[in-house]
Amino acid sequence: MKLQSLFFLCTFLPIISFAQKSQINFWEFSPEAVVITYRTYLDKKVIKESSVTIPKVSSNSFELDGEPVYILNDTIAQFPGGHVKALNFVMENMKWPQKWRNWCISYSAYVCFIVEKSGEITHIGLMRQGIYDLDINAMKVISEMPNWIPAKIDGNNVRSIFIFPMRFRLE
Repeated sequence: MKLQSLFFLCTFLPIISFAQKSQINFWEFSPEAVVITYRTYLDKKVIKESSVTIPKVSSNSFELDGEPVYILNDTIAQFPGGHVKALNFVMENMKWPQKWRNWCISYSAYVCFIVEKSGEITHIGLMRQGIYDLDINAMKVISEMPNWIPAKIDGNNVRSIFIFPMRFRLE
């Protein structure tokens, strides 16, 4: 099956290890399927790679871990207190690695994750890879967030994908 040009990449880091070994999962979404490429890194070099194609359940959902995940919802998931509180949480909790503190850089990360029916955040990843050390810290901040208010369809809580843009400038 050939994927259409409309897709986005998500990298997931379920294993965050300071021993320089990590697994990053690249997600491509097309109208027909979700393709997941699993990559294992050792010291930031790929040592193993495999892929799987998951057909979409509908145009609005795919199945992950045996349950549907919705892309569009009647009500989107939200951080308790709203978007401004979420931004404040990120700014208060983002840790910059020492080696980047002396550089004047702009950094953007588009962190994507699943908000479960309970509001728990799972499957944290990135839409694209940027600076490895900063990417890991951006995902760590999201992993430390409290439970969110879950998305709803027809008044029922549903699992949903959420993309959280982060933009920083070190001066």
